[in-house]
Amino acid sequence: MMHIKLEKFEGPLELLAELIESQKLSVTDVALAAVTDQYLEAVGELQHLSMNELVDFLVVASRLLLIKSKALLPTIELSPEEEQEVVALKYALQEYQRYKEKTRYIQERAKSPVGIIARTLWQGRPVSFVSPQGFSITMANELFAKSLAIWERFVQPKEKQVLERAASIEQKIQEIIGRIQTHARTTLRVLVNGSKKKGEIIVAFLALLFLFKKKMIYLEQTDESSDIVVKNAATQHETSVFGT
Repeated sequence: MMHIKLEKFEGPLELLAELIESQKLSVTDVALAAVTDQYLEAVGELQHLSMNELVDFLVVASRLLLIKSKALLPTIELSPEEEQEVVALKYALQEYQRYKEKTRYIQERAKSPVGIIARTLWQGRPVSFVSPQGFSITMANELFAKSLAIWERFVQPKEKQVLERAASIEQKIQEIIGRIQTHARTTLRVLVNGSKKKGEIIVAFLALLFLFKKKMIYLEQTDESSDIVVKNAATQHETSVFGT
């Protein structure tokens, strides 16, 4: 079994990239589905995360669960928004891998005396910028305006979706806490009110993962096809057997 040093990861993409690279896989739906369980297990063991930091990990977890559900049940059809989320995750991961590759290259070059320009070569020279021929302040302003328009069109809606997903998870967390305080135990099926919508199931699962990490609940599942039983940790003394 592969062991991951959890404290070294600064974000969900770094953790996911490590899992992919450790198995020498490319960024594909099959590869992401294969490491989903390891990713969820690793997230459950992360310590000292703020709520905002944990949400970043859970958003990636929700997209991995979409990919795995599609891999396990090919008849499931993802919505256009869900398909876009999967594509965005793969693109972000590929970009992160390219960034890490370039970083390693620069670090290796920095260790080598070959091809390194000495700082003394530039000492005493004035700082200057030569703009391309035909380039003007007006063109610069137009490019800035176009870039801002692209950001407002594509980036802001994504941020809104992430915030809405985070709010849904927080609401579900409060709902679960309220239920186990009055009933001591419940199930995942009850928490999603029998819904078969993937989004609602994923939000409930991520809320359970958060509470399990905080040791506020115990989770039990006899086999992969059975319902997940949720128990109030304050009234239980046995060890959780979730996933066994």
